[in-house]
Amino acid sequence: MSKLLINGSRYSPKLILFDVDGTLVDDTHRYSSLGKARYMAFKELASEKAAKEWARLAGVNPKDWTIDPLGPISKAPRRDDLAIAAGALYLDGYSWYEARTLAETIYEEADEEQKRSFKPKLYEGVEKKLRELKDAGFILGIATNGVTRITEELLEGLGIDELFS
Repeated sequence: MSKLLINGSRYSPKLILFDVDGTLVDDTHRYSSLGKARYMAFKELASEKAAKEWARLAGVNPKDWTIDPLGPISKAPRRDDLAIAAGALYLDGYSWYEARTLAETIYEEADEEQKRSFKPKLYEGVEKKLRELKDAGFILGIATNGVTRITEELLEGLGIDELFS
């Protein structure tokens, strides 16, 4: 059985779980790009006022596309993030149910734009280390609060999806 040496202690796990954003994938540019895509979708499908309100609530600076690393865009599960988006739309005059539906549409459009325009990158050395762990017999898995479909597409696009069970 393979062993891991961590801080001087030996471990014999069968399964190793990884988070994706900020652990395997450089998330700084990813969230900046996603913030811009969502902001533009808000402007196109709702209004600039709603886009600005969403950006303020989500932790996105539309002047330079920087993000608050502890803000909702980078930390909240999708469900919570959508509630924030719907709140911005509600403040713009939409009924709550219209706001929820429109928020989902905006996020879906932004996700499609993100797929077309953004190319994610693994941190240096990650792919090599993952392959070494897999070759050593460890089962590798992903634990994330992200959307399963988007995570699977991301791993496939990076060419590492086959490493995970």
